[in-house]
Amino acid sequence: MEIKISFTPEEIELIKTVQTKSYCERIGCRDMAFCGGCPEQVEWEREVKDIKKSPLWKYAVEYNSYLDKIEEHKALEQKLKQSDEIITSLERKLYDLGILRGSTGD
Repeated sequence: MEIKISFTPEEIELIKTVQTKSYCERIGCRDMAFCGGCPEQVEWEREVKDIKKSPLWKYAVEYNSYLDKIEEHKALEQKLKQSDEIITSLERKLYDLGILRGSTGD
């Protein structure tokens, strides 16, 4: 049996806009164990207090995770493209120098 879930447009907007990572997580704060709560962290905690208690929080976390993975994927694609360009350039150079014999140089 499949359970169908539907959201109002307002709930979808909330899921898409709420920041589920704390301020400290977003900036990579290393002093979290000793922190008394900077104004930015306190503000984030105040903003998410109610939604964290609702079922929408789970979906907001999943949506933010999805966005993070998309960003990570794009960065990896860019890095792969740059690596391919470097490999192609080096391969041509080494072929022209006769170091890579039998390679097409393409």
